[in-house]
Amino acid sequence: MSRNSKPGTPGLLVSPNSVLANALLRSIDLLRPRVLASRPSRIEFVVGTQINGAPAEGVRIQAILDHEPGGADIYWLTLGNRLVVLTLFGPDKALQKAKPSWDVVLNSLHVEEIKRKDK
Repeated sequence: MSRNSKPGTPGLLVSPNSVLANALLRSIDLLRPRVLASRPSRIEFVVGTQINGAPAEGVRIQAILDHEPGGADIYWLTLGNRLVVLTLFGPDKALQKAKPSWDVVLNSLHVEEIKRKDK
């Protein structure tokens, strides 16, 4: 459960399950014409984001610290033989300013395999 409220005001408790269900319903309304037109054999929904085109799992944490709303986005995936974890956190105002840069990082990150030298 998360508490969505502004500092100093009572908030509503929102279940992550209902948020996800509502998001899927809106997505289905948008996707239905494409699905009916293309008749795919499989449809996959990924909750998270993409890092350089690869699906990444993650969490979004929201908090109010010192009367200022903020949060953290934490995403992870395996690229090659490496675990990649990306975290962005701070006050909401700073996160909003950083969003374009964060998107560049998510879309341009490359991880190369290390080639071991034989000893």
